[in-house]
Amino acid sequence: MLNKRYQTTQKKLCLLSVLFNFFSCTTTSDCTRYKNGKFYMCAGISKDKILIDRQDAIQIETNSRTGEVKKGRVSWVNRCEYEIIGITDDVVFKDAVDSFLSVTPIRVVITNTAKDYYVFRIKLDSVL
Repeated sequence: MLNKRYQTTQKKLCLLSVLFNFFSCTTTSDCTRYKNGKFYMCAGISKDKILIDRQDAIQIETNSRTGEVKKGRVSWVNRCEYEIIGITDDVVFKDAVDSFLSVTPIRVVITNTAKDYYVFRIKLDSVL
């Protein structure tokens, strides 16, 4: 009787493990839908609304308040992670931040997806 109870418990744990793995994988399985399209982001302190237009390897960010436009080259590392590096049209940089972003890739990791948004974190691999 103890052996039968043990087997039943093992089967339940195995089923729970499979279900947990299935549902935990589905939260980030939809990252590919963010490779192309238009998205909005709220900028940190200023709370400016930034329109992001991402098409293949190019991302254009437009600040809806100031009209400032920044371009970046996107390189997908895997399904839910990409690097972006700034592209400047001018020989002279606007400021130190633009200069830094044109030579320093920013790694973006999508940590969770939902129907209308995704959550991400960024990492800078090098510091000047």
